[in-house]
Amino acid sequence: MSRSNNKNKIIELYDVITPTILLWGEHLHQRLLIVGDESKEKAQLQLVEHLAQLADIKHGSEILDIGCGMGGSSLFLARNY
Repeated sequence: MSRSNNKNKIIELYDVITPTILLWGEHLHQRLLIVGDESKEKAQLQLVEHLAQLADIKHGSEILDIGCGMGGSSLFLARNY
């Protein structure tokens, strides 16, 4: 299979799954409950922040996003770190 065919398959996959992904939210991963009653959105951000701290991401760090859903977490990191 040629690379162009692979690219088209990826595009087709995202076209099919995007409506389902959008139901999950901006961040395509699980969540971190700290208090226990956080909204899905807040708990997802808590996970991104927790992982950023564990990875010791600092202001001005460069982060490579490779196939990480719709890019919500990368956009959050870019705005906040």
